[in-house]
This record gives sequence, structure tokens and C-alpha cells, in this order.
Amino acid sequence: RGHLLAAFCSAVGDPDTEVANWFIKGCPVGLASPIPYCNVFPLRDAECDRQDRFACSQLPFVDVFSDLSFLSNYRSAEDMPSVTLDLLNKEEELGFCKSFDHFSELVDFVGNSKVVPIKLGLVPKSGTDSFRLICDASENGLNAKISLGERLVLPRISDAVECFLELRERQLAEGGVLEAVSIDFANAFKLVPLLPAEKAFHVMFFAKRWYAANTLVFGVRSSPLIWGRAAACISRLASAVCCAPSANAASASALFRLNVFVDDPFAQALARTAEYARLILCFPLLLWAVLGFRLAVKKRQFPLPIRWVGVVFSLHQAGIVVRIPDEKLRS
Repeated sequence: RGHLLAAFCSAVGDPDTEVANWFIKGCPVGLASPIPYCNVFPLRDAECDRQDRFACSQLPFVDVFSDLSFLSNYRSAEDMPSVTLDLLNKEEELGFCKSFDHFSELVDFVGNSKVVPIKLGLVPKSGTDSFRLICDASENGLNAKISLGERLVLPRISDAVECFLELRERQLAEGGVLEAVSIDFANAFKLVPLLPAEKAFHVMFFAKRWYAANTLVFGVRSSPLIWGRAAACISRLASAVCCAPSANAASASALFRLNVFVDDPFAQALARTAEYARLILCFPLLLWAVLGFRLAVKKRQFPLPIRWVGVVFSLHQAGIVVRIPDEKLRS
């Protein structure tokens, strides 16, 4: 899929010339390899990046001679071993990590005789009886070693309001049908493969087994930025597909807007008919699916009203309505 993504990016002249290569060779996270800057997000102010820096040699590496008795995870993971193991097994089934019985097997896989284990923990999913597996790369000093050269910028609610209101005003003035959809990316960070050299820094130890991540993990400082650049890239491609010039009258008059907050896209389309508006909304979903970006279809929101980033968007006879849900106000 990396080569297909590269072909799309080349065809439209996308400014981020690195993202496609991450899906071919794997992405850097700023530990074994620096994260190349492509002038998509603003540079960070050096004064704002005050993380302690130290040499790689000072990280708590583990090798074949190390005493493993000091390795531990958070109590949330250790106190519910069956839950933790079930989640780790599911991660392995999905290809997000690989497990090993012996350290020598792990060494062969990551291509390094030394690794830096990350602590595991469990956090409950809001409103459910299930848990989410988390990795803490702060405890072992990894996050302090990562220097981020750019600052991830996410859309604000006001940006989505502006886009939605623009289409609604056009609809009220000229007619047509306005449709919207929101479908999360499933396991967003874990859709981005790691550069092999970075895998030695993405290792877990639980129940006397080693686990090496194949993908980005939540808890590493640079993961949000890496995913953010990938999401921004495929969002630009989606907009290019939906807004491309066309000789077809119905297509030429259609309008499309898209905002993506981390892993949560909110797309709107205005067209002459409901069928055509829905067809336009299918274009980015099809593009993302073809490129290998899994969508949480069961969590889709269609049609309006749609809840996005904590607020609910709906239509009003004179415009749009944006409201905060009652339960959020009560909390």
C-alpha cells in the first residue's frame, strides 16, 4: 500500500514527501532515526521543547546478560493478567506486534542485541467493561530522548463549524442536498509500521514473554505527530479526489469539506441530489480503505445529527445547530 500511496502523492504533488515511504520502509520515531521535516506543520519553538536530553547509552537497555527481575509493569496490567494477555494476543493476531519465548528470538527480530522495555498498563474504556492496553515510554526515559522539530496542529470545532455553515448557506441560497458522515479510523496509530531500527525501543515484557511492536504505539512521544502527518496526507488526497475539476455538471457543482481530529474524520458534501452527495462521501472512505487505513464502520455516524469532538452538529431551517450534549454539561 505504500507504493500506491506514493503514486497518489506524486500525482497530486503532495508536500509531505516522507509519509508514503513510511508505509514502505517503516517510520522513524526520533530515537534510532530523526523525523524528517516537510514543512506541513509549524516548527516548534525550541524554548517550548524543554525535555531532558541524554545520550542513548544512558537508556535502560536490556541484553542477554541482564537481570530481568527488575522489569515490571503497572499494577493495572499485573493484577489482571488474563485481560492483559488477551489484549496482547489480539494485538499479535492483528499484526501489531510479535511475541517471543526467548530473548535470542527477540534480538534476531529487532536486529539489535539490546532493547529498551516499555511498561504496560490497562485503562478502562469509558462506558464499557473493557480495557485499553497502554504503553508508557516516559518511565524508561525514551520520551525524554525524543526531540520533536514540529508541532501537530489539529482542527478546532470552529473550523468544522465554518465548513459546515458554508455548505449550509450555499444550500439555502442555491438548493441541493447536504449530507455528512463521521467514521473513525480503527487502531489509528497502529496503522503506521515502524522502521526496523526503531523496534528495539518498542519492546514489552509480560508473563515471561517478550513482545516487539511492529507499529506505532500510544505512549511514545512522537506517535501523535507521525500519525498526524499520515492522517493529514490522506485527508489532502481525499479532498483532492472529491474536489477535482470535472466536466460533469452534477460533479462540478458539488462541494466537499473535511476535518480530521486525530482519528475522527467529519466530512460534509453538498450536491444536487442526496444520492450524489452520499456518493461523494463514499469517495474518501473508499480511498482510505484501498490504501489500507481501516475504518471503524460499526461506529459510523450517518446521517445527521453527528457528534464530533464532543459537540453535536445538526441542521436548522435557517442554518445549523451546534450544541454540547446534556451529559457533557452535567459532568
